[in-house]
Amino acid sequence: MAFPTGWQRKCIITIPAAQISGSINNLPVLLTEVNFPAEMLDGGVNSALNGGGDVRFSEDSAGVTQLACEVVSLVTGAVPSAEVWVKLPTINTGTAKTLYVWYKKSGETQPFVTDPMGRNAVWFDYKGVWHLNDTNWTDSSGNGNDLTLTGTGSITADGVLLGASSDLRTSNAAGLTGLSTLQLSTWIKPNNTTGGLFGAVNGENGSGYNYLHLDVNGTEWNNNSPVFRSKIRVGATATSRTGNGAGAGFAQGDILFCGYSYDGINEKIILNSTVSPYPNTGALWSNTEFGIIIGRTNSSAPTHQAPLKEARLSSVVFSDTYNITTYNNQSNSVAFASSGTPESVGGAAATLTINSSANSHSSNSVTFTQAQVMTVTGAGHSQTADNIILSQSQTLNTANSSHNIGSIGPILSQGSSMVILDVGQGVTSDDVTISQLQILAIQNATHGLSGKEVGLFIPTSFTSNPRRTNDAVASGRTLSSGSEGRSAQPTDNRTLRI
Repeated sequence: MAFPTGWQRKCIITIPAAQISGSINNLPVLLTEVNFPAEMLDGGVNSALNGGGDVRFSEDSAGVTQLACEVVSLVTGAVPSAEVWVKLPTINTGTAKTLYVWYKKSGETQPFVTDPMGRNAVWFDYKGVWHLNDTNWTDSSGNGNDLTLTGTGSITADGVLLGASSDLRTSNAAGLTGLSTLQLSTWIKPNNTTGGLFGAVNGENGSGYNYLHLDVNGTEWNNNSPVFRSKIRVGATATSRTGNGAGAGFAQGDILFCGYSYDGINEKIILNSTVSPYPNTGALWSNTEFGIIIGRTNSSAPTHQAPLKEARLSSVVFSDTYNITTYNNQSNSVAFASSGTPESVGGAAATLTINSSANSHSSNSVTFTQAQVMTVTGAGHSQTADNIILSQSQTLNTANSSHNIGSIGPILSQGSSMVILDVGQGVTSDDVTISQLQILAIQNATHGLSGKEVGLFIPTSFTSNPRRTNDAVASGRTLSSGSEGRSAQPTDNRTLRI
């Protein structure tokens, strides 16, 4: 069945307004194990499926507006972990963003990558997206620009660590087209190198004379002040754009968000939450297609021997607020989003079961609809509410001598019934109303019916008849006669049975 039918648990996730840099459309956000409720990943009775096949997202609590997602990984159990990307259609400045995660449905798998709610839909603005956290090197954009490892590489908590003289590259050196405008970005981790330029992400055409690369200067890194640059070469001319100078506060071991964008007129360097424009001087990017090399500036340059993670290339130039919010998201997952209290998903044939003597359910107004059932099965249980409403053939069962129903005004209507089965049970009310050929049956000698008014008949048909009386017919049962000589007369085939 289609979402959200059959899902049993959901939880609100909130992104605080302070984490949102501006109004943005179609922003992919990263959610990890710290952003989900503990029960979703603990492998227990309310857990999601290991692997995340049943994990879905929506903008609203009812699940009407589903969100596209990519579950890169999701591990449940004693040591949970998750990497999940969700596409948010809109977020707005000054307003917290809420979404809902849904889980706990057996037998589910993630939508196909081509599904409107699947992986490719998360990244439709991109030419290539590489998470660099496994050995598949798959392009998550769905454009087929998967990477191939040349040399050696291993996966670490911070991304891929390439061996000496190694890199990752697209199989077709000119396979990425439509790039007269572009944005290239990555996450890199500085290390102690010996000097020279160490490329992080490089794009070049087949001849190698036109390229764009994001690199770092090993000399400054060795002095504990990493420098990030973007370098462009068009023909024989090369121009560098420096993202930060020596001593700018970055140290070895910091993970940096780095990027370059060109919209056909303006160039920008992106470094963490700072976006720096550059004037139109020197060579400007004019190539429309190239391949990607990750790990060094070209096939003969030294390898960047430090972790690299999450490289992206797009023909869309994103806004400053998009880039800054992306940095907020991935630099501090704990601060970016938090989960609320998980809840059961309501719906047809739902059941609330209280099955331990220490449990109780208390509410000012308890409402059950659509043939739902609440069962109280232990001697120590009780149901207390100012207003208990059962409708549409629903049932509230009290099955033990210690149970009771307490209410200012119990109402039974349209063929409904309330059954009292044991000597310790009772119905107490200032006004007990039985209508439409219904029966109030008192079946045990210790039970009694008391009240200021017992309405068992149509009021206009209730008359006194001296020749008809109600007598107690068994020891220990009584019916108090009405005051001032009044007596009760059953009419219209209704029964008062004592």
